[in-house]
Amino acid sequence: MASWSTRRQLTYFFGFFVVLILMASLAAFYFWPRATCDDGRRNQDELGTDCGGGCLAVCPNEAIPIRAAWARVLPLGAEAYDLAAFVSNPNVDLRAVRLPYEIKFVDDKNVLINGVRGEVSLWPGEALPIFAPDINVGRRVPARAYLELTGSARFERSTSTSPAITVTEDNFTATPAPLLNARLTNNSLKPVAQIEVAVLLSDAEHNAFAVNSTFVEQLGPNETKEISFNWPRPFALTPTFTEFYPHVATPSAL
Repeated sequence: MASWSTRRQLTYFFGFFVVLILMASLAAFYFWPRATCDDGRRNQDELGTDCGGGCLAVCPNEAIPIRAAWARVLPLGAEAYDLAAFVSNPNVDLRAVRLPYEIKFVDDKNVLINGVRGEVSLWPGEALPIFAPDINVGRRVPARAYLELTGSARFERSTSTSPAITVTEDNFTATPAPLLNARLTNNSLKPVAQIEVAVLLSDAEHNAFAVNSTFVEQLGPNETKEISFNWPRPFALTPTFTEFYPHVATPSAL
């Protein structure tokens, strides 16, 4: 049977051990890094590393992939060409941020001529043309283009949609050089900045044969501005459909 002094020593040791545990717990509480959505670890209620759960970022398997509809080479005449492609975000509550892409264009033998790379961000439910003007083809003649999404978009939860911007066509002049005038209107009570407006001209079968874009730095509440699009040479076709696509930079893409 342990003596009284031995029991006292054990009591002191046990008390000291408990104090050490408490001090270590307090130190860990105050100094251990807090779990966040950018700490490179899967913690909290995350479904993946720094994504899902309470994080703004969405895990890839939670989102419907961005859709790439088509890509085309658009002749401008005199061995000049534009590139156009069309993408859409089918997610109604997720915005796609900085999706990398490459548009490759080939000759009539399907031999690669060149490519254009970039990034695109899309609001929930947004569809948008990608426009690459005056591409470098050298002395070769491009015949087809292919759009490749070269990486994964960062998806973020969002209940917001693109600001209420509308475009109204004023008039189109076919000769001597095509000129399209339109009006850009901010229908909201807040100013909107960094607005890129693309336009697609299509034939009766909705095949785009011309594309262009312009940029407006800012529109005040309920403000309207005149915008215009022009091309260097007359078209071989008369546009049946004119479609405008105003795009405001998504917050995370700024």
